[in-house]
Amino acid sequence: MRDVAARIDRQGRRVVILAVVLPLLHGLILFAAAGRLAWPRGWIYLGLMAACLAGEMLFVCRRNPAVINARGRSHGDSERWDLVVLRIHVLLMLSTLALSGLDAGRWRLSEVPLALSIAAGVVLALAFAIGAAALAHNPFFEPTVRIQRERGHRVIDSGPYRFVRHPGYLSAILTFVSVPLFLGSWLGLVSAGLDVVLFVVRAHLEDRTLRARLPGYDAYARRVPALLVPGRAALDALVGAARRRRAGG
Repeated sequence: MRDVAARIDRQGRRVVILAVVLPLLHGLILFAAAGRLAWPRGWIYLGLMAACLAGEMLFVCRRNPAVINARGRSHGDSERWDLVVLRIHVLLMLSTLALSGLDAGRWRLSEVPLALSIAAGVVLALAFAIGAAALAHNPFFEPTVRIQRERGHRVIDSGPYRFVRHPGYLSAILTFVSVPLFLGSWLGLVSAGLDVVLFVVRAHLEDRTLRARLPGYDAYARRVPALLVPGRAALDALVGAARRRRAGG
């Protein structure tokens, strides 16, 4: 573990610190909106969020510390449209937390079945697993869209990228939907749904950018036709890979 820590530079440590602070920020917004601390589902959510973030950071820091360092740096050549998209996303994310806290914690308007909330918790954990796999396999997984010429940007087609071209966006979309449902809020789905639409648009815009400017990406897109949702061929390949791994183990 000391060897891994030594490979995380100052910029990378910012990313790790953000992962520690993020659940605290979520808790502040949620419980301020809820107007009370006696909200068990809110506390369970914070525990699940902290555990998922910690697991993701530990896994990625061990497998691909370079991407953690890269995600802590800012760049002047990011696509301008993406910077606008990210600002809108932050507002929608904060709105989802605030609306969920008001709805499920203060007003108690929604009645989300417990089974659905539990399923949402499972989906949230799955979303983090997909995101961790994408980060572990893609050294060019930066927070903003840009062609990273100075880092030898190339097409990545291993790990989850064998099945969908944008597993990071799939992870984000699953997270957006599962958070308000886990918290027990239908109202929070309003802003979460808008965030889903925003990221579907973002995925298409990034895909168009990569097709036009990243050598080899167009051929990769023909090999992996699924943008966000795995198709039948991708699912069959995923099941086959799981069976081979099980047989080999």
